[in-house]
Amino acid sequence: MEVVSNKIKDIRTHYLIVLRSKFSAGEAKQLLMTLLVEFSAYSKNEILLYPDKTLSESELLKIHFGVKELLKNKPVQYITGYTDFLDVRLRVDENVLIPRPETEELVEIIRKEWGQAKSVSLRILDIGTGSGAIAIALKKFFPAAAVTGIDISPQAVELARRNAEYNGVKVDFRVSDMLNDGWKGLGSYDIIVSNPPYVREKEKKEMHANVLEYEPAQALFVPDDDALGYYVAIARNAPGILRENGTIYLEINQYLPDETAALFSSFAACEIRKDFKGNSRFLVVRF
Repeated sequence: MEVVSNKIKDIRTHYLIVLRSKFSAGEAKQLLMTLLVEFSAYSKNEILLYPDKTLSESELLKIHFGVKELLKNKPVQYITGYTDFLDVRLRVDENVLIPRPETEELVEIIRKEWGQAKSVSLRILDIGTGSGAIAIALKKFFPAAAVTGIDISPQAVELARRNAEYNGVKVDFRVSDMLNDGWKGLGSYDIIVSNPPYVREKEKKEMHANVLEYEPAQALFVPDDDALGYYVAIARNAPGILRENGTIYLEINQYLPDETAALFSSFAACEIRKDFKGNSRFLVVRF
């Protein structure tokens, strides 16, 4: 079966049928719309309002191969090369995780709590920065802040630098290993934020195939017998770089909130917060 014509309506009809072999009707519509917007000259509104408009052969070819990749479980963000994170547009590839809505929530917590300090010269450290999503979103919200992002992956740091440039902000991205000597020479900070690897190997069965097959394992998974290693490193080293009244914001494993919070028992305060799904997903630690 081939596409009847290069008209938007015929392309949508054809590829929705193809995608329904693997995805629900709602998922198929959303995924195909993402491909159409990214790979054609039309906006979403134009696609919906003008179904008789046509795509070029090269645009149609991109849609065709994009659908084939979706059927192989490849995340649509890796197919298009972009994703949106709050008010930030990010390049993404298989060297970095695709940012989740929960991580957007983490950034929103910081924005809300520090919103009165937008003109203040805050110092912010993002540990395990990946694509730079958190660091860049915070820099855009706090333009006067000095923001640093660190990650063990040189490929991730290079992509984060490109994303900062693409979004017109300056962030100091560095290759650094937080489990070893990566804390040296970092300076002091008002805010430390981190979404480190926290999914235990035994929890892989809960993950979708597109995550397991394409997203970087080192940014996701931790050994079952050392699930909190990154949080231990933060709890041990953060006091040496946090300023007075500084705060740590962490995304955590929903199954280990109390165990993670216990690592910060020596701090002034530690609060577990839930995400939009009702899962224990964040720690807010006061120094």
